[in-house]
Amino acid sequence: MKMFLVFFYVSVLSANCFSQPTSGGQLKITIESFKCITKSWDGVVEFDGHGNEVSATYSYRIYSPSNPGAARSGMDITSIFGSNINGMTRAGTQTPDLGGIREGDVVPLGKLIMNEHINADEYIIVAPTLWEWDGPRTSTFNSFNAQLENDLNWAINQPFPYANIPVDMQNPYGSRVTKIFDKYSYGQAIKYHNIFQSFMCPLVGQGNKPVDLRSGTFNNQCMVIYVPTLLVLDTRVLMAVFNHNKFVRESNYHDKPNSIPNLVEIKFIENTYSVQANNGAYSMLLKIEFTPDVVITPSKTKILPQKAETIKVEPEQIRVNK
Repeated sequence: MKMFLVFFYVSVLSANCFSQPTSGGQLKITIESFKCITKSWDGVVEFDGHGNEVSATYSYRIYSPSNPGAARSGMDITSIFGSNINGMTRAGTQTPDLGGIREGDVVPLGKLIMNEHINADEYIIVAPTLWEWDGPRTSTFNSFNAQLENDLNWAINQPFPYANIPVDMQNPYGSRVTKIFDKYSYGQAIKYHNIFQSFMCPLVGQGNKPVDLRSGTFNNQCMVIYVPTLLVLDTRVLMAVFNHNKFVRESNYHDKPNSIPNLVEIKFIENTYSVQANNGAYSMLLKIEFTPDVVITPSKTKILPQKAETIKVEPEQIRVNK
């Protein structure tokens, strides 16, 4: 019975996500933590420290499609976490004395990405990145950031990819995580090739790189590929989650649906080494908090029965459409 009622509520709310008015509000996004799923190969001798050395970076845009030139933006980097040598912040369990990132380690960050007021007609694009460091910060990092900024400036001038897609109430935030070429006409993902080719083509040594970098032979030529990962939001999805969780908090029904977590996990998977076990895999946990200026309850959402537990459905009344 609970499954039926949850499905009923979510279906009705999802059907109304196109037509319901939205509201501006305060949006706060925080990098809660990152987790090492598989450690990236760090050389036979780990000269840069025990285990992996990892930092998180981000860049974002808040913009109105009618005036993308006035977009608000921000970018930053966390400390480099790992073995506490070379100025890094100690984290991880690779060694008991010095730390270092290894499989299973979760590093709490609490890094604020934004705490901004969002207008009802504005869109939000966040580009998070996890880096594995093998040496001091170099021009590679700065060149990468410059290209990423170009990509975001390009993206905000493209049609919003979720404008005609209903909010997925089963996974509202996770369904808004995408690779840039999955939702935008990005073209070939070779814009970052020249940034990393000096040590990736061929793979002759270690270098600072995003965890989900890819390299290999394409058409008999070594190529480096990086596809930015984006979190793409609007006030439709933010209001839908807010309204759903408000209903759950205020409902007295025994069979009410579960609240939607305000966390989204984003995975980053490397593919640069021929031995797959050497490729790193990490995840980043983002926390999304939205407080609307005006609470707008979906007008077409039906009220669940006061005594839902007394509803009986006889077997002969059940029909299955195939």
